[in-house]
Amino acid sequence: MVPNIAAAVIKLGQQKKNDELKEILERIPTKELVDLVSSNIGGADGFTLWHFVLLGMTHSSKTSDKRFQITMAVLQQLNRVELATKVAFDIVSRLVLDLPKFGPDQLVEILEYCVESIRAGDPKCMGWKDLLPDVLSLLSQQVGRISVNGFIMTGVEYRKKVLDELFKMKIQNGILTSFTGMFREVQLSREEATLLVGKVCDAIRHLEALEIPALTFQLFHVCLKYSSLLVLPIYSLQKYFHKHYYKRIASNDCGDSTDFDSIEPVSDKELREAEETILYHLSNVTEFRLDEAQVVAMFKPFQNMPEFLLTPFVISALIAMSKINRTPDTMKVVSSQVMAFLVRLVAENEHERELCQRSAWCRGRIDSSGVPDVNRILTILTEHSQEGMEVVTPGVIHFGFALLIAKKQPRLHTIAIAFLQNFIKKRFIFGNGIVDKLKQYLFVELEAMQFSECLITLSLTSALTLSECGSSISYILEYLLLVSLFREI
Repeated sequence: MVPNIAAAVIKLGQQKKNDELKEILERIPTKELVDLVSSNIGGADGFTLWHFVLLGMTHSSKTSDKRFQITMAVLQQLNRVELATKVAFDIVSRLVLDLPKFGPDQLVEILEYCVESIRAGDPKCMGWKDLLPDVLSLLSQQVGRISVNGFIMTGVEYRKKVLDELFKMKIQNGILTSFTGMFREVQLSREEATLLVGKVCDAIRHLEALEIPALTFQLFHVCLKYSSLLVLPIYSLQKYFHKHYYKRIASNDCGDSTDFDSIEPVSDKELREAEETILYHLSNVTEFRLDEAQVVAMFKPFQNMPEFLLTPFVISALIAMSKINRTPDTMKVVSSQVMAFLVRLVAENEHERELCQRSAWCRGRIDSSGVPDVNRILTILTEHSQEGMEVVTPGVIHFGFALLIAKKQPRLHTIAIAFLQNFIKKRFIFGNGIVDKLKQYLFVELEAMQFSECLITLSLTSALTLSECGSSISYILEYLLLVSLFREI
């Protein structure tokens, strides 16, 4: 009997006999129809039956309550039966189309189902992520008051209550990415967005390295509702990678490989892959939403915190968001506000290091171990590039040139020359491009000695690489000879 009813409903729906479909659905007892749809929802014709049942009830004012009971039964079944992601998505998406036809009390029950499903935290049952934003939006737009568990409130008040509950709820790691992504479809105030981002950022420290990239992709999108919030995940990620990776590198540099904070170290390979993927997502998400002026404005309040900004991850993040990293062949270093910002940070940092070296008074008041070592940071970025992590390689090279062209900053020039020397040794494939760019700066600023000094250093330390740049070297020498002749005349 049941298969015959299901087949009859599907046949009438396919033949577009809406009146007959409405009549048969009205005649079938509620319990029988609920059992029919919920028991078949995971079958081959489950979605088709679900679609035509909803369609038939759209044309009937008598079946509103029956439709709601079927809907709740199907939603509960989704939490009991493991379906393919696409099947579950199709079922929920079809329901979303009919949500405006449900009454306020029914929408409240559907929303309560979503909240309880989130609380359960089952990663196999996540229909709520495509349902909650639309239900929440419809309820917040309700005119008048609604009843929620015996309390009378407006739709806006109920929306606030639900969001407060979600932001205070402990979210299981298995559903955290979907939970975060869900809020891309929810209109949030700045305060609400800040609470959400803070909650997710706090959870990052408990995740495995390879769980983080997908989460940050969703989180970056949420942050762009109010772009200044991007600082929060970048700060959390900096702490995460410092604890699990860079702190260990620093300890190894000092000859101490003991790390009492890490009982079971995370694989370096996984950490590097996670960091590279995060930078890739950050670059893509912000490409058409933020310009360099906005990026600098976000981080400017932290310019007196070099221990945060002058770290491998944060420098890489700034570079990933810069236009010069995405279009290195068309944008000049001097036009990049991100590069100018980084150069100022390095200049101030080097001034502080110099004070610590020269003044006992400063050494007594400034913790020299907390002053970042820019040379070491650039070495780490070079090693990352050598390992095939290429997302920020163009920007890192331009960062080196930004330091080299800085006016009246001999310490920065020394850092830049050492970096370019090391980089060409590790990544000789970039040698020709670096020499060509040096040539351009050399011709424009003949009085600036750092460019010729850099070229001489590279000639002495990377002779084999520079031998492949014969045409550029010959052109430079011929040009310099002409300049000297004109000066003699």
